[in-house]
Amino acid sequence: MASRGADGGSAEAKSLDRIQRATDEASGEPISTEELPADVRRKVDHARERMLYAQAPGAIVMTIAASAGLLLTTTHGRLNAQHVAWAVAMAALVALRFTLYRLYLRSDRPVAPAVDRPLPVNDPAYWRRLYCGSVLLTGVNFALWPLAFFAAQTDVHRLTGALVLCALGSGAIAVLSVERWLALGYGALLLIPGSLMLIAVGGIEERICGGLGFVLWLSMFFSIGRTHERITQSLVLSYRNAVLVEERDRHSRALLEANTQLANAQEQMRRTNQRLEQRILERTAELHRLATRDSLTGLANRSRLAELTTAHLRSGDAPAALYFIDLDGFKEINDSMGHAIGDIVLSEVALRLADVAGDTLAISRWGGDEFLILRRAERDPADEYRYAETLLEALRDQIYIEPYMVRIDACIGIAHWPQDGCRLQELIYSADLAVYSAKAEGRGVIRAFDDALAQQGQRTLQLRQALARELAGGCPGLNLVYQPIFDAATGALSAVEALLRWRHAQLGAISPAEFIPLAERSGEMIPLGLWVMREACRFGASFDRAQLASICVNVSVQQLLYPGFADDLAIVLRDTGLDGDRLTIELTESIFIADYAQIAEIFRMLESLRVRVAIDDFGTGYSSLSYLQRLPAKLLKLDGSFVRALDAGGAPIIEAGISLARAFGMKVVAEGVEELAQLDALLTMGVDSVQGFLLGMPQSGDELRSRFVKDRFPPHPRLAGLAGVIEVRPNEMR
Repeated sequence: MASRGADGGSAEAKSLDRIQRATDEASGEPISTEELPADVRRKVDHARERMLYAQAPGAIVMTIAASAGLLLTTTHGRLNAQHVAWAVAMAALVALRFTLYRLYLRSDRPVAPAVDRPLPVNDPAYWRRLYCGSVLLTGVNFALWPLAFFAAQTDVHRLTGALVLCALGSGAIAVLSVERWLALGYGALLLIPGSLMLIAVGGIEERICGGLGFVLWLSMFFSIGRTHERITQSLVLSYRNAVLVEERDRHSRALLEANTQLANAQEQMRRTNQRLEQRILERTAELHRLATRDSLTGLANRSRLAELTTAHLRSGDAPAALYFIDLDGFKEINDSMGHAIGDIVLSEVALRLADVAGDTLAISRWGGDEFLILRRAERDPADEYRYAETLLEALRDQIYIEPYMVRIDACIGIAHWPQDGCRLQELIYSADLAVYSAKAEGRGVIRAFDDALAQQGQRTLQLRQALARELAGGCPGLNLVYQPIFDAATGALSAVEALLRWRHAQLGAISPAEFIPLAERSGEMIPLGLWVMREACRFGASFDRAQLASICVNVSVQQLLYPGFADDLAIVLRDTGLDGDRLTIELTESIFIADYAQIAEIFRMLESLRVRVAIDDFGTGYSSLSYLQRLPAKLLKLDGSFVRALDAGGAPIIEAGISLARAFGMKVVAEGVEELAQLDALLTMGVDSVQGFLLGMPQSGDELRSRFVKDRFPPHPRLAGLAGVIEVRPNEMR
């Protein structure tokens, strides 16, 4: 039973509950086997069967003794043929009952036969029927004695025989009450025939004895019923006790197993806690390292730098100098050799700086390819420059990374505490201005923060705040002007380029060369570029395609790589109503140093919008022929510096650019045309379109609109006059 599942246990619990209610002594109601569950009733029947067969030897002996008593006491040894026949029949019945008992013992009856074994030899009713049948046959044979012999016997013999039968019947109460109807039937066979014969053939005394026999049978009737009920109840209670004992043992085993599991779990928990505590200690140390160290170089990170610097500044100790080191050309290393090589270079730079830094308050990787060193200030400014030169010399040694040989240079900006900043952020800002100024001068430059940089920083801060206010207030000081681009063959207006201008109420006109880099450094380029794109597209949509084929808008690399750029552009085109194929975005060659997979995906999104791409200022930056081949740019704009250098040997460069563009299926636009001789040379070389002050100054939208006559911008007279003389390739930019 211990192996039963939850359903078996539940059924057994219900059976026990029913047995408990049925055998509750306070209720006074005896148990009935019909009220028991089937499995319990089957076990009780089996117990009855075993009790019957357990009493079989004694019953057989009593049968033999009673038979012998009848034969010896009532015949005086004078046996006739009827006596012999009766004795033979009784002997056969005794043999039958003994044989049945032996067969039962040899049947190897199970203690609790399963319901799924319905064979007759395993059925308690089968064995009980055999036993009851043999006993009733014995009773019939005993009943034949008074019927066959009492009439011919003397009254003493009849009374003696009746006494033997009554004694045998009385014994049936104890032996056969386990089967009520067997006991009643057997007792009736032993008592009723003899009592009837005593009343029928005997005298007054025998009649009285016969009546007493009936009374005895009636008392046996009630006694047998009560005894049967008690026996049944005792069997049920015995089974219940056995179940309870087994249930107790099962619960004891389960409790012992649970205690063992609990002890094991506690031990496992103790060990787990030890491991967790160890891991927590290790993780805490690791988190502290991660929180205070740069994961790539192992130098102090920004958080650790702030701790060390703040501790020194608060101590009011000796003045300190902050060296801001910005690597030169590191972007090209990452893009041309891969980020893995770039990480190795950064790690090597960190090792070299740590080797030559000497006694420092802190050395940190600030971010990307920028490093900071904080140390006590030198008394002589020349010593600070020599120290910075030592750092640069250490970096300039070649780095060998199979199969590459990398040469690194850097610019260094120096700021001093407390005069250049009382707090760390102010000090870093000053050093950043110094290194930014140094990088503007070239590679390997050292620059200390001074009053001029302070004024520049003040203006930068002022412009940054003013630009932020412009963007927040709807850009009242910002406006777009448009420079015409003419078709080289016909002189017709083929496109206009949108150019951003800013006039501040207090600061006056601010050059794009000043505020565009500022917007890129301050993070304002994204909203600023979106405003420019929306205004330019709104202006272009105000003309139909026949009037103005295309409008060109400059887009910085920062804008292009912004994750939401394509989505924002789609919204602008939808809101303004400008067709995508009428918009050309101009990108500088700096786009080529970005990750190719990223810009290729952006170009695919632009193609889905039908927006065209032009490479602006070609030849002045980082050119990549493989990128030109793989990226679907439609236009190539030659930088005006080459146009201005036509007389100084610039023609071959322009011709090479035109040939390269033709090879890649691109159209060529020449920028910066300011002289007629330049225009003549460019048309002769075969450029497709021209742009410059000679042909048209940047002008407001209203001014440009006023130039349209009869719904078209008039062809440029210079180009129209040259069109018949100079051989050019007809072309439209749409």
